[in-house]
Amino acid sequence: GLGASQNGEVAWLKKRGISFTRVDVSQCATFRVVEVLGVQADALDLTTDQGQDFGHDLAERLRGIGELGQAVRLRRRLVRATAGAKGETSMPTLRAKNDLAVLLIELGGGSGSGGSSGSDWTEVHALYTEVIDGYTMQLGSTHTETLCAKMGLANLLRNLSKASDARSLFAEVVDGRSGQLGPAHIATLNAKLNLAVLHDELGEWAEARVLYTEVIQGFAKQLGPTHSETLGAKMNLANLLAVFGEKVEPRTLFTEVIAGYAEQLGPTHTRTLDVKYNLGALLFGEGDLTGAKALFEQCVDGYSATYGPSHSETADAQKAVESCTLHDRSCVQHS
Repeated sequence: GLGASQNGEVAWLKKRGISFTRVDVSQCATFRVVEVLGVQADALDLTTDQGQDFGHDLAERLRGIGELGQAVRLRRRLVRATAGAKGETSMPTLRAKNDLAVLLIELGGGSGSGGSSGSDWTEVHALYTEVIDGYTMQLGSTHTETLCAKMGLANLLRNLSKASDARSLFAEVVDGRSGQLGPAHIATLNAKLNLAVLHDELGEWAEARVLYTEVIQGFAKQLGPTHSETLGAKMNLANLLAVFGEKVEPRTLFTEVIAGYAEQLGPTHTRTLDVKYNLGALLFGEGDLTGAKALFEQCVDGYSATYGPSHSETADAQKAVESCTLHDRSCVQHS
């Protein structure tokens, strides 16, 4: 018989008029549903609006159960069918292309094999470019859908080490969302955070600092000072300021982040320990060996309990403790 989760699959199939076969073997039920969905996807008539709607639903269903390869094949068919029925630059076709681009990124490339070669990502880049151009022409450059597509392409370019192109797109998204939603809206703040991280990676620290500060203030007001998003932005700014050679502000930020993570995740959670290590490194650089050693020792105990005594994180923390004892500052470096 079918279990509760399989009954949900059957109900979904019945609702859409899709034929299926019951298999009276529980261990085969999930496989059978996947098989039926795949067969139905191959047989689906995508030349009609109803067929295209079913196709979109079915592609999402396949994606939801981890059948990304089948979902990609169906998404490709949807793009071709929609373009043939409604035109290459119609909104339904553009949305189908956007859905395919998002799915290909999730799969790991454009060939359907999960690879990440240049040719794979070239297809995704081309899809996003077509979508952005089409959305811009039909909806405007600052429409929500246009900005979402720009964000997708910006993230792709960043991962492909095309920082300059990514930076300009992130900036367009920030400007667009600021104009539409306001500079303190969560969506705007998330875009600012992406841009800040990119500036940080490029060594454009003054620009990154301004954006990190705006993001922290916005997140603190909208989500609260101890929300995980706020704490993450504080951590980024603290690390940046430590690179600048500042002492007071990064110490304060690290301390706030440690307190927040300790309350939310626990004092020995690895995320909490990572921040403790960074604060310890900051104190060590300032010559506060006692304070640094205490933090490093907490990291040794915590990492050892979580990862084991021979793990690299534990070993690094132990070396940091020994460095404090030996007054050898050059050995303290956390990857």
